[in-house]
Amino acid sequence: MILFLDFDGVLHPWDPKTQLSEQQMFSLKPLLENTLRTFPNVEIVITSSWRQKYSLEKLRHLFSPEFSQRIIGVTPPSRRDSRGRYPNGCRGQEILQWLYQNRRNVDQWLALDDLEWMFEPSLRHRLILCDSATGLTEQKISELEQRLTELMANSSITTLPTAKSPLQQEQA
Repeated sequence: MILFLDFDGVLHPWDPKTQLSEQQMFSLKPLLENTLRTFPNVEIVITSSWRQKYSLEKLRHLFSPEFSQRIIGVTPPSRRDSRGRYPNGCRGQEILQWLYQNRRNVDQWLALDDLEWMFEPSLRHRLILCDSATGLTEQKISELEQRLTELMANSSITTLPTAKSPLQQEQA
């Protein structure tokens, strides 16, 4: 099970017009870490724009040692359009690309994010949408727990097909 994790607007409130204090940054991280202790099979992939500024190792150091071991990667960045903006649905596409590149189960993931427009409508059922102004709340934690429990209970074996070798392609 993979949890795709955004930072701004999830692990701390986010308003691009306001500078956060050090105390506010990642102020909601303990809430997430404590919740995920009851879900030891959940691995984390970072989708936050922070992944474009910091290495995976530096991102891991933002979390407790126990939690940082569960951070297994970052999604590939999307290309911006000619105006420098990200296209609608880009984060969903980044997630699907990561799942495909890493040959992971396409049915066993959720995303914690505050930007609904970054997910195509067909993927929004996998999104736990936080309010940017508040970030992660007890209500969203309850939703996360419920959705993780349901996904794990109803897990099906759905994996991406492995690439055929040139010999296998010739035989086909």
